[in-house]
Amino acid sequence: MQQRRHSQTPESRRASGAGCRAKRSRWRRILARQAPILSLVACAAAGQDLESPSRWQFVKSVGVEPGMEMVALELDREILGNSREDLGDLRLRDADDREIPYALHVRRKIDRREVLTARSFDQATRGQTTEITIDLGDHGTSHNEVEVSTGGDSFRRPVRVFGSDTGDNWPLLVENAFLFRFESPGFDVDEASVRYPESRRRFLRVEVDADSANEDEAPAIASVSVRLAVEARARDSEIPLFGIAGREATRERGRPASKYTLDLGANLPVRGLRVDTLNAAFSRPYRLEVPGDLRPRTVSTGKLTREAEADEQFTTIEFPEALVSRLSLIVTDDRNPPLKLARVSILVAAREIFFDATAGTPPFRLEFGNSAAQSPHYDFAARVPAPLEDAQRVTLGRLQANPAYDPSGAPLSDRAPWLVYVALGFACGALLMILHRIDDLLSPRR
Repeated sequence: MQQRRHSQTPESRRASGAGCRAKRSRWRRILARQAPILSLVACAAAGQDLESPSRWQFVKSVGVEPGMEMVALELDREILGNSREDLGDLRLRDADDREIPYALHVRRKIDRREVLTARSFDQATRGQTTEITIDLGDHGTSHNEVEVSTGGDSFRRPVRVFGSDTGDNWPLLVENAFLFRFESPGFDVDEASVRYPESRRRFLRVEVDADSANEDEAPAIASVSVRLAVEARARDSEIPLFGIAGREATRERGRPASKYTLDLGANLPVRGLRVDTLNAAFSRPYRLEVPGDLRPRTVSTGKLTREAEADEQFTTIEFPEALVSRLSLIVTDDRNPPLKLARVSILVAAREIFFDATAGTPPFRLEFGNSAAQSPHYDFAARVPAPLEDAQRVTLGRLQANPAYDPSGAPLSDRAPWLVYVALGFACGALLMILHRIDDLLSPRR
């Protein structure tokens, strides 16, 4: 082979080069013919500007008054029913059309602790006090709790925590806190954590004093860990039902029963029902299901009960949160008169938005209803890791159509979703043709 390559004549080499150039030219022509199809796919996928003001269907005014700072608003049925399930299409804007960052919290019970990366150094003893310094790095991460591990079986030791940005000045974060441990048969108490106001300071200094009652020497600090502790109480929104269909006689496991169809008016994240009846006292089996085209899905079973002398006039049904638009309540009556439903409400874990009103110019408005919007993931949300109980509450205005909304401005993939599949089919066919031609061009001729 080596000898034959070197023995080629000039004419044969020119002919071989011309053949290669012809193949490359033919390949370029193939790609050029398929380019329009590939461009169609790209255009269909790209669409238009997903953040254009014309993409949001609905808007509500936000009642921020002059002088307000950190405020909170609770999302209502109209917002929940016309937004995406993840609420990533909510946009808060001010009078100058500036986008205002916010933190969104779902008011489920929260109790979590995140241990942060930290380095301890400079442990020293002064009299009956041991101190240690912790470096959290320059990440600016929030923290509000330290856990200090010390030896001993029975003690009550005062502890103080200081914070610093530079390591020079040390403002006091907490004092009059204690580490304690008491042990007795059948009863042990141990507290090694100290909570302080949330801080983003890089350095912490922890000072632990000896127990003045029974210790003469400064305690040894075995380790210190820094955490962000987040706790929040659960809170529900009670939303009156959109509509209750009349009773439908049915049978449940062969027994006489009543079926009540509950219309929620929109897909809502429901975690419970509150049922008020005109009946004085009862105890009846029930089943709550989500109607389906093929097969209903049961979300809760149990007994609806009410005592004759009960203070509350309603019965509560709780179940794992589910996104539903209709529910069916089947109550087994047996030989009793059917229940008369006076009022039914749904329970939704409250969705709340917190934002800094000083970051914009009133009036503010909340826009929603854009299925293609990207979730915002604001840095501001990291600064508000839990609901702020002391935030000032504001109200929402009535639902309005966005005057700038333009359905024709939606991307081609939204207006004609079938076209995307057609374009992808053409693109796959084009790619197969290209691969076939390439294989044909590169295969040795016989």
